Parts: sequence; structure tokens; C-alpha cells
Amino acid sequence: MNREPLTVKVLTALKINMLALLSIPLLLISMGAKLFEKTLEKAMVFFGVGAAVLILMLLREIINNIRGFLEAIGTILAIIIVFGGLILVILLVIVLAGTIVTVAIAAVVKVLTAVADYIFRASHGGYSKLYDVCKSDYGLLTSEKRRVIPAIVCLFWSLL
Repeated sequence: MNREPLTVKVLTALKINMLALLSIPLLLISMGAKLFEKTLEKAMVFFGVGAAVLILMLLREIINNIRGFLEAIGTILAIIIVFGGLILVILLVIVLAGTIVTVAIAAVVKVLTAVADYIFRASHGGYSKLYDVCKSDYGLLTSEKRRVIPAIVCLFWSLL
């Protein structure tokens, strides 16, 4: 029977506990990054729904007051005939600004999602490596018949 000395078992238990202590924050960081990424995806859905609701509200107001809408169109046509060039420039600036804002928001969300994905991959990769080392060492430590003592000694591994 090949038994390891007690000091090797103690050092192995210390190693397992230290690596488990290092891997717990990595696990929490990876979970937080993934939750942040999912939150950004859900926020984009809510922004889209908000825009759709705003457009539907405007359509409802137009339908409820069709006479006022037609009068407004007549007034707008008269103003366009008189001040057409200036109004065209103003409308183009408004459309351009709206497009820039939309693209900027999409770019910021894409960058934040990419950063969150990178943080998740890096921290989850580190956690997985530490977990594998702890698991193999713990398997070697519990290869004998006693399974309760290593579980008590490797408290942080048990928590992980």
C-alpha cells in the first residue's frame, strides 16, 4: 500500500483551498459579466419597444384627430412652399442627428457587450483551469477510503 506522507496531504489540502479561494472571485466575475451582457441585450429590446410604442401613440393621435392632422398638413405644405429650402435643411439635420444618435448608441452597446464577453471568457477560463486543478488534486486526496476528512479539510473547495 503506497501511502503519501502527512505533509504532502496537508500541502495538497492547502493548495486546494488557496486555488479554490482564487477561483471563487473569477467565478463571480464571469457570472457578473454574463449578466451584464444579457442586461444590455434586454435593454436594446426595451428601447425598440419604447420606440414602437411612441410611434403607435403618434398614429393614435393622428387617427383620433384626423381633421387637425389634415389642417396641419395643409399648413406644412404652405410653409414648405414658402420656406422649402430652409425646412429641407432643418429636416435633413434632424434626420442626420437621429441617425448619428442611433448608430452611436448601437456602437456603445456593441463595445460594452464585447468588453463584457471578453471579461467573461477570461475569468471563466481562469476559473475553469483552477477548478480542474482543484478537482484532480481533490480526487487524489480522496482516493483512499476516508472521504469525510478531506471534505472538512478542503472547506473552500467544498463551498466552490
